[in-house]
Amino acid sequence: MNSLVVRIEAAARKADALKDLLSQLADDAATEPGTLVYILNQEDDNPSVFWLYELYRDAEAQKLHSDGEFFKSLLPQVLELLAEPMQLTRMKSLVTSFPAERR
Repeated sequence: MNSLVVRIEAAARKADALKDLLSQLADDAATEPGTLVYILNQEDDNPSVFWLYELYRDAEAQKLHSDGEFFKSLLPQVLELLAEPMQLTRMKSLVTSFPAERR
């Protein structure tokens, strides 16, 4: 399984707009084959900072997400709302704990 953690910081007064777009992305990702987990988090101490945790069955599923039309259509809008470039960390999942039907 492939996982990705993304730190995203909104520009001043853009956090609500960014949260709306990221929520739309999360909703769409839930329908994609091979997307096991797609979680959007917002920091308690700094609400302009969001974290995405994404878990995919394999590299093909991750590519399907990033090559998808919905993702590509929203990405330019997301980039306009950022205070700084997104920070992406790609990982291979070693141990998971979730229901077997989600694998």
